[in-house]
This record gives sequence, C-alpha cells and structure tokens, in this order.
Amino acid sequence: MADDKSPKAGDLVTTVERFFLDIIGSIIPGGLLIAGWTLLFGVPAMPGKWPSSFSHGLDWALVALAYVLGHFISSIGQKLTKIGSSINAALTRSSKSTGEPDPITTSPTYVAFLRRAVDRWPSYATIPAGELHDWRNIAMSLLTPDQNHTVYRFMFISLMSLGVGTVVVLLAAAWLIAKWALSFSFLQPWGSSLFPQVPALDLGVLALAVITAYFFFDRRAEFYSRAVRTPFSIALVNLEMQKEKTETSATAPQSLRKRTIYLAGGMRSDWQAKVIAELPDWDVVDPRSHHLADERQYTYWDLQGVRKSDWVLAFLEASNPGGYNLAVEVGFAKALGRKIVLVDEKSSADSTVQKYTGMLRVCADVTPKTLDDALTFLKRVSSLE
Repeated sequence: MADDKSPKAGDLVTTVERFFLDIIGSIIPGGLLIAGWTLLFGVPAMPGKWPSSFSHGLDWALVALAYVLGHFISSIGQKLTKIGSSINAALTRSSKSTGEPDPITTSPTYVAFLRRAVDRWPSYATIPAGELHDWRNIAMSLLTPDQNHTVYRFMFISLMSLGVGTVVVLLAAAWLIAKWALSFSFLQPWGSSLFPQVPALDLGVLALAVITAYFFFDRRAEFYSRAVRTPFSIALVNLEMQKEKTETSATAPQSLRKRTIYLAGGMRSDWQAKVIAELPDWDVVDPRSHHLADERQYTYWDLQGVRKSDWVLAFLEASNPGGYNLAVEVGFAKALGRKIVLVDEKSSADSTVQKYTGMLRVCADVTPKTLDDALTFLKRVSSLE
C-alpha cells in the first residue's frame, strides 16, 4: 500500500516498465521475424565476404538485429492498429469518428480516481483529465509491487500479441511480393539475396495467416485495455482505504458524512443502475466498474470495496446461477461489522435453495422481500441524517 505522501515515483515506475517491455518485448518479436523469414525464404545471402572473426559474435549480432527488428515491428503494428481503429470507427460511427473523448477517460472508475487523487493532492488539479498517460503514471505509483506485476503482465501479453500479429502480416506480405521482387532485373542481386527460396503461393495459407493475425490483434486490444484500466481501479481502492483510515481517526461524527453502500450480487440484469439512480444521497461502490478479469485482482477489489463501505446491499436474484461470491462478501461484511441488507429472491422461488441459505439470512440485519422494499428501507435510513 502506498503511503500518504504525494506519489513522486511515477517517472521511476515508467522507466522500469519501459525497460522491461523494451528489451524483452522487442527481442522476441524480432527473433520470430528472423526465424519465420529463414523458414519461409531461407537464410539471406548478403553480397560480399564477411571477415571470419565475425562468426564469433554472430549470436550477439542476431540478438541486436532482433532488438532493432522488434522496434520496427512494434512501429508497424501500432500503425496497423491505428488504421484498423480508423476503419472500425468509420464503419460503426464510433466516438472516435465524432471527436468524443476516449471511453477510458469518461469511465466511472477513471473519474472517481481523478476526484480522489485531487482531493488528496490539490496540486494535481492542474493536470488535464484527458492526460491519460500522466494519470496512469500517478495510479501506478500507488500500487504495491504485486499489483504492479499484474499490470506489467497485461502489458507484456499485449505487446507480445501485437508483435506476433504484425510478424504474421509482414511474412504474408513478403510472400506476396517475393516473386515480384525476383522478376525485375534492377532489383538484383538484392532480390535473390533476400529471397533465396520462394515457396509457391497458397491462398489458403494466406487466408489462415490473415485470420491468425486478426486474433492476435484482438488479444492485443483486450490486454492493452486491461493494462490501461487496471491501475485506476486498484489505485482507487488504495486511496479509499487510506481515506477510510483518515476518517476513522477524525473527530467528526459519522452522521456528517455520506453513507457508503456496496452492491453484492449478479452482473447480468443491471439492477445496480436502479439502486444508483434511487439512492443519490449514498456513495455507491459498484463492482461492475473495475473491469477486472483476473480472479485475485477482482476478489481483492471487491473485498476492499466491502471494507470501505458502511452498508452492503446483497441481492440474490432468482436467476443467479450460484450466489457463491455474494455469500463470501456477506460473510466478510459480517466479520467487519458492516450493516447488511439481503434480498433473497432465490430462496423465495425455490424451497430447496432455502435450506442452504439460512446462514446468509442470519448474517443480514434486514431481509426485505424485494429490491424495491430494500430501496424504500435505505431511503428511510438516509432521511434520518
């Protein structure tokens, strides 16, 4: 957990991250391009005679070449993704075609993190909300080493996926132009040197290469989004925990601040939106906002969300296939002494389920029959302030 000091380690975090991604993330794609080119076209025969002493440093020369090619591949890959994004925006009339802000900078988690960070360090109010890179550095400096490792892993997978997808595209393009390069005399001897052997064109293999590249680019987009969003989600929880410690030690009475409520339950019916709309006087902790896929990370986020809340609204819908995560959150809230409102539709609809949910009901302070009843109760609680 970061301390209460202003996060000045952003530059250091960025340096470490860039070093790791630059070295490992450049050599591997570069090496794949060298290996793929050699398998497909043979070893290029460079004109002239190289000194015999050069063979002693060949391994290091290949590593250096892979590193340089890796940067070339990354640059090409970034351009390909930008072209793909532009085409997609034009076809779907997305926000990028209308000049609207990046969806990340308008997400509830990002906005909440900026608000908490500025509350803690007012000098950061001078940083524009659209400066995603600067704010991400600040968020990264608030993460623990284990949390940073998770973000680095997402970014590394993103970079590897981009590199592999770009290598597949480059090799497919080289295969298409190989015979063209050999058919013109003015391109010799470089054409025959770069393409010592040219396999016969196979449209089926080319189509498979295009499909493979697409899936790698799609994977890159998924993990890049995780790598960008995750720091804000975790850093927000860390800031909230620090804020809770400060408020706990403060002399102001509990009634002078907003109550905070955590929403435990299924993610499919969008019931959380109704709660948020009907409880404007409450600070609502909505687990849907963290966008985390890693089990350890979203479990950490959810339990810290319970910890920072005064109340937990647990909605066990009849359509909920399990309710196990909800049970963990209710048990954790009970251990912390939080007030629990449980709406148990599932037990009401199935007497067999009711036999196994007795502990949930005993843990709850209030057990309204419906979500509307729960909201009515919480509104009355709010009116007591």
